[in-house]
Amino acid sequence: MGPTNSTDSTFSRRGFMKGALIGSVGALTADPSSIAYAMLAGTTPADIQGIGIRKGLVNLSSNENPLGPSAKAVEAVAQNMFHVNRYGWSMTPVPEDLLRNAIEKHHNLPETTVTMENWQEAWKERRVMISAGSGPILEFAAITAIKDGAELVQARPAYSDIAEVWMKFKRRQNANVKLHLVPLDDAYLHDLNAMYKRINQNTTMVVITNPNNPSGTLLGHDELADFVQSVPKHVTVFIDEAYIHFVREPGYRDAVHLATEHDNVIVARTFSKIHGLAGMRVGYSVAHPDTHRRMDLYPVPEPSVLGCFAAAAALEDHDHIARCRQVAKAGKDYLGKSFDRLGIEYVPSDGSFMLFNMKREVATTFAALAEKNVEIADANWWGVKEHLRVTVGTPAENEAFIGALEQVLQESRPVAQ
Repeated sequence: MGPTNSTDSTFSRRGFMKGALIGSVGALTADPSSIAYAMLAGTTPADIQGIGIRKGLVNLSSNENPLGPSAKAVEAVAQNMFHVNRYGWSMTPVPEDLLRNAIEKHHNLPETTVTMENWQEAWKERRVMISAGSGPILEFAAITAIKDGAELVQARPAYSDIAEVWMKFKRRQNANVKLHLVPLDDAYLHDLNAMYKRINQNTTMVVITNPNNPSGTLLGHDELADFVQSVPKHVTVFIDEAYIHFVREPGYRDAVHLATEHDNVIVARTFSKIHGLAGMRVGYSVAHPDTHRRMDLYPVPEPSVLGCFAAAAALEDHDHIARCRQVAKAGKDYLGKSFDRLGIEYVPSDGSFMLFNMKREVATTFAALAEKNVEIADANWWGVKEHLRVTVGTPAENEAFIGALEQVLQESRPVAQ
């Protein structure tokens, strides 16, 4: 046998690895309806084999996608994994430009074509900013709104990255800023009237999470649009739509158009939830180009090359998005009926999770579930006492959670004398 050609063997390894990756994904998704069930056989944590997690653990704590990423996203990673020795800007097309154009097309925004000659002018017209997850978008938007005497208005409880940046500045820099954390109303909704009353000449930012996290509640589109219209133009309205794809209402209109119609609106999105790419860290915002230029004064981290390819492919996989929506909807229906049966109050959710009320201190319940290998979230993290939040999982994960919760409730009942 003659000597092996190193180039041929390299290509053979590449072909084998790509084929193995793509083939395994194809097997998982050959029957779309089987994704939620194919790897799951039982209803106790010990029987569960969730996607992307060790066997025997039911992790419903972080609002991750239980079905995993789109097969098209994984295929895009497999096809480009041997290009990671190159910088993205040296590739053709540039992965970040590819993703930005895919997002612009998705939202019917003007497509920005970038060349070596026009990149500076094209950059000035971009309404889409891409980052390594939506977290940096929130954080750098927060920084641009901070100045001496500035005030922030946000609901509580809600996703608090922006408020936390302000609080860090206040504590560490002794900054003269004020935060108005407005309680949700009795239906766990943003109280827009109360929030509006906190706006004054010093207010630089109002934050709205829609659907809200951790409550899962959704503002009516017209109500939100009217609020945006009423806010003074010197105030930036930041709308976080991380969970917008899980909204139950057919035809619900998202807020992206508000970011194109109003110069003071930023809408943030993430690929971590419906697209199942939390580990890839890809997010983006839609806003006026001037707003993005202010944010870009700071080193906003860009997603990786593979993250860009995966996200662009995921955006086009409408079947996967539909499956994820359906699994979330069915899961919320199941959990709601189970909570009703157990006499547990809960908040109807338009997110990928549910907030429920134990009406007692929850640390013991939280710990007891963890001992049974079921991980959920303690809502005390958001300042909501006596509540827990559970991510909607696959049918088997949901059943394992309810089974474990029933056991914990039974074990916590006083023994009859």
